[in-house]
Amino acid sequence: MNRTIHPEAKIEYQDAFAYFENEQAGLGDVFSEQIEAALRNICAFPFACVELEPGIRRHVVRKFKYGIIYSVDKEGISILSFAHFRRKPVYWKQRLNQITQ
Repeated sequence: MNRTIHPEAKIEYQDAFAYFENEQAGLGDVFSEQIEAALRNICAFPFACVELEPGIRRHVVRKFKYGIIYSVDKEGISILSFAHFRRKPVYWKQRLNQITQ
């Protein structure tokens, strides 16, 4: 299944990777591995994750307090955010209009 990642989500991912790597050498790689595993699961089972609102789902990233916020349509999967659970819980909603254009 095709997947696209919102430009701001890419920045979130890079920032989180850098943060974890700064906290402990190699932890950024562990985060990256967990994200990739989650993305594989999303692609294999796109409708298995909890629906936050119509058409928007969240996959919980193992071992980290992050969720991958995404939507599924005929074009594939659109990643809206790599969202930390304790920071601005629904800030990614502003990106919804950007994926429907």
